[in-house]
Amino acid sequence: MYENVEAYPQSAFSGIEDNSFRLLRPIRCTPTAGWPRVSIGICAYNEESTIGPLLSNLLTEQGLPADAEVLVACDGCTDKTEEVTRSFSEKDSRVTMFTQPEREGKARALNRLLNSYTGAVFIHLDADHMPSKGAIRRLLHLLEQADAGAAQACQTPIERNGFMARIGVTFSSLHNHTQQYFTGRAIARHLGGGLFAMKRGVCDQVPEDIVNDDAYIGIACDRKNLRIMFDENAKVHFHSPHTVPELLAQRRRVVFGHLNVQRETGVVPMVLEMCPLKHRLRILNDWLSRNPTVLPYFLACVLLEVYANMRARIDLLRKTDQHKVWVIAKTTKLPPA
Repeated sequence: MYENVEAYPQSAFSGIEDNSFRLLRPIRCTPTAGWPRVSIGICAYNEESTIGPLLSNLLTEQGLPADAEVLVACDGCTDKTEEVTRSFSEKDSRVTMFTQPEREGKARALNRLLNSYTGAVFIHLDADHMPSKGAIRRLLHLLEQADAGAAQACQTPIERNGFMARIGVTFSSLHNHTQQYFTGRAIARHLGGGLFAMKRGVCDQVPEDIVNDDAYIGIACDRKNLRIMFDENAKVHFHSPHTVPELLAQRRRVVFGHLNVQRETGVVPMVLEMCPLKHRLRILNDWLSRNPTVLPYFLACVLLEVYANMRARIDLLRKTDQHKVWVIAKTTKLPPA
């Protein structure tokens, strides 16, 4: 048995570039035998409260093999993110840190990781998200399918009480249902940015003016005629915004990012607010029939989304680059519960 890509059927990684996967010599069987060589990439800006628990999770709860690598790109951090990351890299050779003195935006940080990783699979993980135990293994299992290019996790808000908590759950539930709908029909071309895995060769770089790298990579995967998979049991937990202004700013950026990707690629991202009307109606009808009690929160989400869409489209007309460097929603940076 092998602890890397040789253990997979060769057809599982065909369809991109057969010679792009690093094949290592056989090693002794371990609990993680059968994994391809895995590279996990994390872009971080002032994540001192989350980066430590996240790295601990990856190194102790995900069963990563000894040849895995965890790459952290610190983008102009002014807090203790670099110090915390360095302490992990000194104790575990799987962790490598890249630093950027000035904050230049996520796209440039992500490209640094895409230029540096050595694995057969690249796993993107937001620094303020926390994967459930075994989530990475589940995504890798989906990539065993020959026609699969990428796989995304189920985005799950950390539970709390209050109106904004319910709004966050509503947005996430509808997002996950949308991605499951498209995946089931083999027409998905969007990735949820919190946690996703992609085979080497799907996307080597993202344009530096791209705001939503996940939407861009999803379209890159679709253009190679590779499927995007979704696993509702591979959960990644996060804090949704606790205030209306932070949520509106986040949704405004996300919608602008989707419009920006459409302008850059000429392809409409397959997300609820931009997909064909027939799909939108089916998704909403099915989701509401399963979740009738969330109707009041759904209506509130609609109002918030209309406003965010309006502001995002104005930003696009003005050709602003204000979203290139994300405005931080501070309440999403709380330590994991």
